[in-house]
Amino acid sequence: MPRPIKKRVLKKTETEEELRTEILSLPERIKGFISERKRFLILLLLALLIAGGFGIYSLQLNLKASRLFYEGYRAFYGPGDIINKAEAYRKGLEALKESYRLRPDPITLIYLADAYYRVGSLDDAIKSLQEFRSRFGSNRYLLPLCYQRLGLIYKKKGLNDEALKIYEELYKNGYTLRDLALYESIMILKGMNRAEEASKKAEILKKEFPDSPYLSMLKTEG
Repeated sequence: MPRPIKKRVLKKTETEEELRTEILSLPERIKGFISERKRFLILLLLALLIAGGFGIYSLQLNLKASRLFYEGYRAFYGPGDIINKAEAYRKGLEALKESYRLRPDPITLIYLADAYYRVGSLDDAIKSLQEFRSRFGSNRYLLPLCYQRLGLIYKKKGLNDEALKIYEELYKNGYTLRDLALYESIMILKGMNRAEEASKKAEILKKEFPDSPYLSMLKTEG
């Protein structure tokens, strides 16, 4: 005899009242969802506008800094037919200072130190080069130029011991201009009547830099 088929009773997942409540609340939920999306889009738009505005502002600063750098460079290294050099140098120096303020750049700082040197502000030139050492000392390509200029200024001020220290740093740590460091040290030591030390430096120059043009300069100068 066949077994009777039992009817499956479907469980009610929601009552009619719960379903009616959910249907009635659906527009509010959609409205809330849209409101959240709007808030997110508004915040995203504001962020993009701020980022874009900052980018435009940075671009304008870079363009202005570049223009000022060129003005300063032209004043000191441009055509030699400038009638009033003192005035041109003054304006050029101000342009380089403002360029560096707007965009702290290692090359600009080197040229700023040169500008101070040319107008006779040796202490300001030293200060700029010392700032370069502390701020951009990891720049192996420009650091030798910093050493070279700093040694030159110390030598001009008669600070021979300071100049010798700088040239020693250039010789030990310089990516380039190491033979120049030896040559300048030799000349300073000779002027200080420290012939034995100068002779030792000359031997190092001959051994390590046999093709250096400073060797022939030493022979010429005796």
